[in-house]
Amino acid sequence: GLVDAAFVFDPKQNFGWLFGGQAWHDLSGTLWRYSANQTEPVWGAVSAGPGPKPRARAAFARDGVSKRTFLWGGQGYYETYGDLWRLDDDVGGAPKWTLLKPSGSGPPPAHAAVGWWEPKAKRFIVGLGETYYDLVDGFWAYDPAANAWAKVVAAVPSIQPRRGAMLAWDQVSQAAWLAGGATWYDLLNDLHRLTWKGGKLTSEKVSVAFGA
Repeated sequence: GLVDAAFVFDPKQNFGWLFGGQAWHDLSGTLWRYSANQTEPVWGAVSAGPGPKPRARAAFARDGVSKRTFLWGGQGYYETYGDLWRLDDDVGGAPKWTLLKPSGSGPPPAHAAVGWWEPKAKRFIVGLGETYYDLVDGFWAYDPAANAWAKVVAAVPSIQPRRGAMLAWDQVSQAAWLAGGATWYDLLNDLHRLTWKGGKLTSEKVSVAFGA
């Protein structure tokens, strides 16, 4: 039983990865493979060599084309992380963690951030979340080809800083949908559609009509 674990699912490969999370007062550093196939166990713990320290509320996203999964940030026992890891895997092969050391100015160490793989830009984008003293404002993009971080140029309107927002990638519309989260004093219920256009992250606030 875990809360605040990081999970990604690859619909083409029909399996997913789960890492970290928290069980009562203990943090997990275990990597699990989830299989939706009927020919193998649904869950299995996987050894991928030396990897991230145990943590909760990390950002996790997968590039299904390169079969690489990226993990950033999260909260440890007495610290907030800002490290970036890559999980390489191949069907039938042994997965392996690699600690990346990108150039450029990356995001501040944070947890409860959002993260997704942007296929048009071919970048791992992270943003928002919480440091120990502040809420994070803005987004950053990691470019695997250059092994570098860069602050994302965001089109208006900007998104209010928050922690614990929900985010889902829509393959059909090629957009990330961000909803809710919390500030220091309020719970949010707004909805935003994030798309990559011309090297910028476009944010569109979406109004939702509720029927009877």
